[in-house]
Amino acid sequence: MIKFNLKLSAFAFLFLSFTTFIANAQGTAQNKANGHEYIDLGLSVKWATCNVGASSPYEYGYPYAWGEIDNWNQKHVDVAENMWGDGWRTPTNEEVQELCDNCTWEWTTKNGINGYLISGLNGNTIFLPASGAHYTLSDIGEKGKYWTSTEHPTAYWGGCLCFDKYNTELSWDLIGRLHFIRPVRE
Repeated sequence: MIKFNLKLSAFAFLFLSFTTFIANAQGTAQNKANGHEYIDLGLSVKWATCNVGASSPYEYGYPYAWGEIDNWNQKHVDVAENMWGDGWRTPTNEEVQELCDNCTWEWTTKNGINGYLISGLNGNTIFLPASGAHYTLSDIGEKGKYWTSTEHPTAYWGGCLCFDKYNTELSWDLIGRLHFIRPVRE
């Protein structure tokens, strides 16, 4: 009986060590803040491994209006900071542009979900699901729209990362529309 338990313990240790090694090789986060994992892609900020409202990289999460209004105080709030706590925030246009310019974007399907596998300068990766846009459910799995925290000078527009399997672009969209948020931290 003791030999069996010893063999079982050794097997469990080797299995967990191997799966941890494989997970780390695939870019899984080893860092957490306020219960949320993040990845260092070798850029100016660390990127969350999943969207606000999601519990894994392969879930879409919840769409939000840009700078969703706090009805009690009648002011714009940063949804990422409000939902995930201190240190988390919605990325700026500049940080999203840095992600676009300095990382490799590969359209792929992970766990049955279409999106981009984004490889950083250091080889670490994040997955950005094609979560669709608020105005139609038919483009889920085909397009993605993610808010930035940058407000357009005319005030009715917010920065937005828009993508499909053919291209990515940083654009503007009306702040009342619902898009997804991938948080960052310093």
